[in-house]
Amino acid sequence: MTVEYVNRKDERYTLYEGRTKTGKPKYYCSRKPSSSGIPAEAMPTGYEWRENPADGIVSVRKRPSTRIAAGEREVLVEAIGTQAGLKTFIADIDGDSLVAYIPDRNPEAVGELFEGMFALGSAGAASMMDWTIKHVHYSPMMRFVLHDDRERLFVVERWCYLGSIDRWI
Repeated sequence: MTVEYVNRKDERYTLYEGRTKTGKPKYYCSRKPSSSGIPAEAMPTGYEWRENPADGIVSVRKRPSTRIAAGEREVLVEAIGTQAGLKTFIADIDGDSLVAYIPDRNPEAVGELFEGMFALGSAGAASMMDWTIKHVHYSPMMRFVLHDDRERLFVVERWCYLGSIDRWI
């Protein structure tokens, strides 16, 4: 049985095993059948699926080490939902940081817009909102970098969009 992953856009990725020029195994995934690799029967030990939060593109990578505790991501998810009032966002662990991604378009507003323009009704608007949530581009907004392991203190950074800067500040 092949190993597959379905991303947020409902695209199905299959895990393949190939060989490097030196004969070592390499792992990759594809939405299309691969001519150079064979479908893998299981995810190799130490590897994981990685769905890029920004665009939903999936890859296979070696599981990186992180100092982020298991429950800290859930704390961020709860805080974003209650403090920022956002319903649609992605909280991701990136190295020793927690990164909050928000959609470039408000899915609720898109649903309301289409409902008003095309008289879709509430079911059609909900369907449009669900489609938007799956296909919209997400941008990094806030990053919480673990600063002190013992006290579990984080340094907060935000993404700067000033063209010439475009980095965490």
